[in-house]
Amino acid sequence: MNKKLVIVWVSVIVAFILIGIYGLSNVDRLVEDGAGGQIFLGSDEHLRKCTYNTQKANITYNFIVGENNKNISRMVITYKTNKADPDRFKFAKSISDAQVTGVSSTSKGQTDNFTLTMNVDMMTYTGEESTISTNLVSMDILLEKIANYDTYILDLSKTYSDDIKNLACS
Repeated sequence: MNKKLVIVWVSVIVAFILIGIYGLSNVDRLVEDGAGGQIFLGSDEHLRKCTYNTQKANITYNFIVGENNKNISRMVITYKTNKADPDRFKFAKSISDAQVTGVSSTSKGQTDNFTLTMNVDMMTYTGEESTISTNLVSMDILLEKIANYDTYILDLSKTYSDDIKNLACS
């Protein structure tokens, strides 16, 4: 058997073993985002979550905050519908198709069962979401350029003040 071929195969196997060990050691840094996806947390980051449930949808705000649990570095907003709503489906598609600095969005599903996921990087997000702001308001989603967790929660409570009992934060 060719010695070079054996050396290459052994090197490949060792590389895969090292990648596996690295992945296994960092599995605790993955957190479920509530919509079938996962959020990767850095070593100094923590997850704080707020949910708002209505008859039409469940909205989850996943705040990735620093060590002090106050400064928001990233956030993942997930909107999951509970029943058919063609208008909100259209708004979700429009949001996911829009180009907004610091925001990446995806929309999955059909009018009767869809999920909109927005990943917001608070460092690069400019707060200029005018292209999607009307759609966000129509879907009861609050997206603001606020880096302080407590201030954001206060604004969420004002936004959902008519039905504040459906807002839960942890």
